[in-house]
Amino acid sequence: MARALQQALAAAAASDAEAFVEAAAQLHRLDLEQVGRVQAVMTRCLLEDSHPGGLDGEDVRAALERCVGDAAAWFPGLSGDALIAVFTSALGMFEPDEDNQVAAATMVSHASLVIADLAKSCGLPVEPYLDAAIEEIRRAETMELP
Repeated sequence: MARALQQALAAAAASDAEAFVEAAAQLHRLDLEQVGRVQAVMTRCLLEDSHPGGLDGEDVRAALERCVGDAAAWFPGLSGDALIAVFTSALGMFEPDEDNQVAAATMVSHASLVIADLAKSCGLPVEPYLDAAIEEIRRAETMELP
C-alpha cells in the first residue's frame, strides 16, 4: 500500500495525469477502506502541521481552492464534491459510505490530490506522514478494546 500511495502522491505532485491515473488504479485494487484511513490521517496531520496556530474554515477553504486550482489544470476527472468530502472526512465531519466502491475509489484518488497539494504548498515531504499514518493505524488495530 505504501508504495502505491507514494506513486500516486508523486504523480499528483508532478501534475502527471497519466502516471496519476495509473497509480490511482493500483490503489483501487487495494483495500479501499484501509487506504482511505491512511489518507485521512495523513490529510489531518498535514492540515494540523501546516496550521500550528489552529485551523479554521477560511484555512480549509483556501486549501480547497488551491487544490482545485492546481488539479483542474491537469486532472480531467476532478470532482469538487469529492475534494470537499476528503477534507470533511479527514476532519471527522463526514463518514464515507464504505459500501459504495465507486465513491470509495473516487475518495482515494482525490485524497491523493489533497495530500500532494498540502505537502507541496507547505514544502513538507509526504514520506514521514505516510509512515506515521500507517503506524498510527497499525497501533489502533492492535489495541484491545475494554
